[in-house]
Amino acid sequence: MENKKLPENLSGVHIHFVGIKGTGMAALVEIFYHNGSIITGSDVSEKFYTDEILSQLKIIPTVFSEDNITKDIQYVVYSSAYKIDKNPELIKAVELKIPCLLYSEALGQYSNLAYSCGVCGVHGKTSTTGLAGTILSELDLPSQVLAGSVINSFGGKCTYTSKNFAESASKKNSYFVAETCEYQRHFMSFCPQKIILTSVESDHQDYYPHYEDIRDAFVDYICKLPKNGDLIYCIDDKGCVDTVNELKKHRDDINLIPYGFTAFGDYRISELKLENEKQSFNISCLGNAELSVPGKHEVLDSVAAVALI
Repeated sequence: MENKKLPENLSGVHIHFVGIKGTGMAALVEIFYHNGSIITGSDVSEKFYTDEILSQLKIIPTVFSEDNITKDIQYVVYSSAYKIDKNPELIKAVELKIPCLLYSEALGQYSNLAYSCGVCGVHGKTSTTGLAGTILSELDLPSQVLAGSVINSFGGKCTYTSKNFAESASKKNSYFVAETCEYQRHFMSFCPQKIILTSVESDHQDYYPHYEDIRDAFVDYICKLPKNGDLIYCIDDKGCVDTVNELKKHRDDINLIPYGFTAFGDYRISELKLENEKQSFNISCLGNAELSVPGKHEVLDSVAAVALI
């Protein structure tokens, strides 16, 4: 197999996506498209909501066939729903010695090219990622954001790319915020400089039969932070607090930044009330804030996004 490492400059690089209609895959297509990559892809014939997203990029998926794999393809990215020794396109790609990367591997390699921030947690990671992107869209910073679902403020897409992203001299000068998934430890491929941890509890019991298993996966992920890296965590969540306490047994060089109603420091939330169909609250470091979406959990997610940016 050839070198699987993605180049820093993705402009003009031909990447073929196997399972291109998946939510995460289509989102990664958008990210690579805005880096100037040449994108092709395949999937089943059934229509999905991602067909509309792909059509806006002038990408028309083909049905799976080994004929779709040609020598001009430089990389293949594939969904974990397909096996490299079963799918006809992946079999052909291996025969042609085209580098094949799982979605999580491709996302992880891309994250290593920028100043990347991972958003994780059993609940709340999608809305937190979306809120972080909404804040970034108001700032003059070269940035991209990838969420695990459609975000209204992203124009009904799963990603956001700033208007000045292409002008950045190097991806190391740009920000990349991504929702990172704990299932099967997929987030271990990601290369974070900062992490938001929204919640930890027992989940995905087919892979994590005990609570300690999933907690320890989050600990391992957080340990990927560099020295003096930031962990922004919800102090109101019992599982987050437990995870941080376990983390302290392994690392003492990570900056711990709590947020929540019981937090100390800059990101303490207080004075929450509902006024004129908006949630009004106070953030210690900023003062009064308002949120148009309902739910106490959305207040927590918004403050996590503020702490990240």
